[in-house]
Amino acid sequence: MAPSHIAPWKGLDEKTAEGLAKQLEVFQDTLVQGWKPEGVVWEAALREGYSLTAKLDPFKGSKGGNFWRVTDTEKSQSFTINLDDALTLEAVLALGLKKNDLFICRATALTDTLAANLALQCRLKVL
Repeated sequence: MAPSHIAPWKGLDEKTAEGLAKQLEVFQDTLVQGWKPEGVVWEAALREGYSLTAKLDPFKGSKGGNFWRVTDTEKSQSFTINLDDALTLEAVLALGLKKNDLFICRATALTDTLAANLALQCRLKVL
């Protein structure tokens, strides 16, 4: 079994405000050092219940961004994922996501405004 590309949350060593702040700082980006995009995409797909026969299609967004479309034909489901360091509203709007579409991205790629807009536009999950 391959190691995870996503760091698990570890409990607090010291249950203080400083301890929590320190732990949150460590987990600003949950991807482990040396992560590989395809590995993260596969891990996200498996966590969402997709089969090992799912198809991964990387593509460039028409308004910027590097995306992957993950499709599981056995279950008739798909989602879009982006692992860029930053996202723009224009790049995501160009995808034409609907309310029931799942979109996964890194929490560090979002501003508060973009996160709020995406949460209204589609089903947003962050890594």
